[in-house]
Amino acid sequence: MPIPKKWSKFTKDNVNKLDGSRGSYELANKDKRIIDIGGSDCGSGGCRNRLQSHLRDNKYPTARFFRVHEANLFDSGISLEASHSSKYQGKTGRKPRYTQRSPKKNNWF
Repeated sequence: MPIPKKWSKFTKDNVNKLDGSRGSYELANKDKRIIDIGGSDCGSGGCRNRLQSHLRDNKYPTARFFRVHEANLFDSGISLEASHSSKYQGKTGRKPRYTQRSPKKNNWF
């Protein structure tokens, strides 16, 4: 199940608009096909810092779009990442091109 948000262009200016909350994100290529699913918790600056580092390091050269799902009170960014990744794999039978890890789903409560 994709993140229920519109795609934003994967640019420094757009990523800098994020508030640093914990959550999960998807990166997509020019055709808006998901190439990576990731997540981050706020202790590390949230999704904004993760996405900024991906831009800075040019880790995903084909990434053109992104969208973020902010975690609610009861979820961590990593648990959202695990959930999104699992649903993607269930639907497509594979991980996105650049997704390497399979995070474990942890709920705080």
